[in-house]
Amino acid sequence: MNYYEFLNKQLETSQGQQIGQNKIKQPASSNELLFNNDTPSVKLDGKPIFSKADKTEVNEINFDKLVSEEAVTDDNQKFSALEFVLKTFLSIDKIKSLADKNGDGKLTVEEAKAYITELAGKDGNLEDISLEDFEAILKENNINLEELNNEAYEINTEDTQSSNYNSGQTGESQGINTTQSAATQPAQTSGGASKTSVAASTSNASPQAKTIDNMSLSELQTEKTNRENTLKEKQSAVNAVNNESNEKVKSAKTAADKAKAEYEKAIKEDDGAKKFAKQILNNNSKIEKNQAALDKNDTEITKKEGEISNQQSTLENLKSVLAALTDALSSLPAPTGKPEDKDKDAKIKAKKASLSKELSAKKNEVAKQEKQLAKLEKELEKLKENKTKLEADKKSLLDEKSKLDEQVKKNCSEATKVKLEAFNKAQQNVEKVKTQELTSTKTELKTAQDAVKEVDKKITEAKNREIKSSAKAASNTTDLNIENIPASVRKQLGGKISQLSDGTQVLTFNYTKLDQMQPEFVAKIPEFQRIADEMGYTFVISDGSRSVAESNAARARKGTFVAKGGNSPHNYGVAIDIALYKDGKAVSGTQFNEYANRVKTETGVTWGGDWGSYGKKYETQHFELADWKGKYKNPQNLIQHHLA
Repeated sequence: MNYYEFLNKQLETSQGQQIGQNKIKQPASSNELLFNNDTPSVKLDGKPIFSKADKTEVNEINFDKLVSEEAVTDDNQKFSALEFVLKTFLSIDKIKSLADKNGDGKLTVEEAKAYITELAGKDGNLEDISLEDFEAILKENNINLEELNNEAYEINTEDTQSSNYNSGQTGESQGINTTQSAATQPAQTSGGASKTSVAASTSNASPQAKTIDNMSLSELQTEKTNRENTLKEKQSAVNAVNNESNEKVKSAKTAADKAKAEYEKAIKEDDGAKKFAKQILNNNSKIEKNQAALDKNDTEITKKEGEISNQQSTLENLKSVLAALTDALSSLPAPTGKPEDKDKDAKIKAKKASLSKELSAKKNEVAKQEKQLAKLEKELEKLKENKTKLEADKKSLLDEKSKLDEQVKKNCSEATKVKLEAFNKAQQNVEKVKTQELTSTKTELKTAQDAVKEVDKKITEAKNREIKSSAKAASNTTDLNIENIPASVRKQLGGKISQLSDGTQVLTFNYTKLDQMQPEFVAKIPEFQRIADEMGYTFVISDGSRSVAESNAARARKGTFVAKGGNSPHNYGVAIDIALYKDGKAVSGTQFNEYANRVKTETGVTWGGDWGSYGKKYETQHFELADWKGKYKNPQNLIQHHLA
């Protein structure tokens, strides 16, 4: 399939037809086109609209439109046929990365001009742009339009936020993305329901923001510390309301204290209150002490509820680990007793002993934590019983106050009555403000508690994966499913079972080398294989460690797409390239991307498929240690020669 055929396939779709009608200027007449019926051309509604452009047409290109991310809203913004053809070409990820000289992920007018000048000269004629120019560049960069067309091309017709068209990336790094905004714009299905476009759901989008779903174990533990600090702040905020150091409550309480002092002064000086003045002062004092006790009790209840919530989370996670240990132990096979399996049997026995010991310790820990939870729940029950008593006392005191207030209204002066009303309103305002502030702060506290539980659960899941992975590595029970690999691939590339430094067996091609791989990265590879197993794929490492000479030789064969010797993570044993197979076919496109997203989420590695947004070439097959440069890029770790 050549480039024009590719465009025609897209323009034949219903979305493509809409693009053609709404975003491409129609030629004045077909007679003006520089081709006849036998000439390869781009067609719209069956009519040729472009074959080649002469010097005049090239000079009329609107480069601002080529690099713009704005939507087409009127006829003046429509693309000429040439501009449409170029816009689509520049949106192919590999092409865009070549044109994007500064690597910032966005094309400037100057970069577009420079690249199109280079494009025009590919057929030896700088005066025009033809199919031969496009085909030369596609061939140089191994861009497979057939795969792009068949697997992941999707035109986006949404005009509200995106311009023109966009498509997704295939498993072979052939993505098209017209604009950054288009890549993240939900497309509409024919039924009107929103769905995520291919470009949005695969590696055309910006690299994932760090969330607990794509953090490594160490990052999760750091996140837990941060969330626990937030939890302490929210707990303090609730306590501040109860002890009246909260600014709003403090302000309301200050006003109430002032109103109380003025009221009590009036009572002492009012002759009509002499018979019950002492009772009023005594009742007010008791109410204040009762409220202080209630506030203190509420603080203790909030604290105890937090401890119980944390304890429940701890227990839940412990039981999850207990289940993982039990599953891991039961997954280990019995030693065969065969002489040839002596080392393997010893490894299995050692792992069983280790897991059994850890399992016993976890059972004891669960029992201990269950007792602690029961103790905390009893303490909370006592606090709630005390609150019930204090609230009953408060009701009695307030009933007595109501009777005394009636005496004031019957026997005291108007001035004293005004002071009483002001005092009561001030007290009611304190209660109102406290209720509002407690509702707000307790809601935030609950959110913070849930956030800590959430990250705790993710940490437990990560640890459980390590438990299962280590058991699997010990027994080498991975189903390698070599029959999933196409016969042609097995014949051409071979397929061998290699053993990692931790004993894990993996399928590799016969040229793949895994010596001198860093232990930190090797420890993650069983997870790659586990995830592939769970998804029903056969996992094959196609490239592992690479010497400096090998990198330079590959660069000479393939061009600057390959890093120079000494600049590649493969040269330091911290990267692999992989292939996945199922039912005799290579896994690619959305399925491969789903696998890759799980790998980077569950292992914390960097995936080459995320690099396109930075103007680099996609390397969907490539995975590397996230911080390899800081840790391993030094002469001591450089692989100069492979081990014998």
